[in-house]
Amino acid sequence: MKSVIALKPKAKLYHRKCIDKAPDDRNNYFNLGLAYLNSGNPKMAIDQFNVAFEKEKQDSDITYYLAMCYEQMEDYMAALEYLAASLEIDPRNASYYDKRAAIYDILGQYEKAIEDYLVSISIYPNDCQIHQELGRLFNQIGNEEKAVYQFQMAQEKGCSNP
Repeated sequence: MKSVIALKPKAKLYHRKCIDKAPDDRNNYFNLGLAYLNSGNPKMAIDQFNVAFEKEKQDSDITYYLAMCYEQMEDYMAALEYLAASLEIDPRNASYYDKRAAIYDILGQYEKAIEDYLVSISIYPNDCQIHQELGRLFNQIGNEEKAVYQFQMAQEKGCSNP
């Protein structure tokens, strides 16, 4: 079995060839951006995602992955801006709320993180991992009653103890 590391340069080369053949196809730039992001090069990924975005401005996945690039670079404010753009385009995508909540958590903005996880859980109520995150955050802010409830919900939905 080939290692993932060995495949990453081949993926980038493949997507560059796709761009050469179809330079107007936004997917080619998006896929090259993913290859760069997955190989740990968020700056190069940003360049490709921006080209894809210029070709399709209403694609919430592009702004989501731009947020992931900025998160990797620890530019959390830029990541939050791109997540806001993703949510403006697609407000029913729980993953976008989850990612924003995780960044708020990193920044110590626990109340905002809780708000986003509560929206996420309203979209997918059986997501035991989000119930666990809510339990952890409620513990963080000292709300033991809500923490216990969320941990119980996580267990009921199939997650083991945190």
